[in-house]
Amino acid sequence: MDTIILLPVFLIFSGALCAALFGWTGFNSRISVSKIGLFLSLFPFGAFILLLTCLPWLIGNGVYTWQTAWLSSVGLNVSLYLDSLSAFFGLLITFIGTLVLIY
Repeated sequence: MDTIILLPVFLIFSGALCAALFGWTGFNSRISVSKIGLFLSLFPFGAFILLLTCLPWLIGNGVYTWQTAWLSSVGLNVSLYLDSLSAFFGLLITFIGTLVLIY
């Protein structure tokens, strides 16, 4: 089980949580929208960098997998699988997300 594939997921969800916090009127009246966008662009960029660090292992036909029991009484598990194709799309999505938030 490789927990490295959980880090980009946690980064994206923490960025969404920060975006929700900036939606409160107490926060968004003190900080300009452009500064909020630059700060929030760090989260998908961090996920982009983490996926880039996984790329050398994946190019050599490596695969990252992670699995945990979710509803063990029913036999359901939560699993993540990262191969080179899913890493390519993850890199594409996080890079475009970074550019959108910077713009």
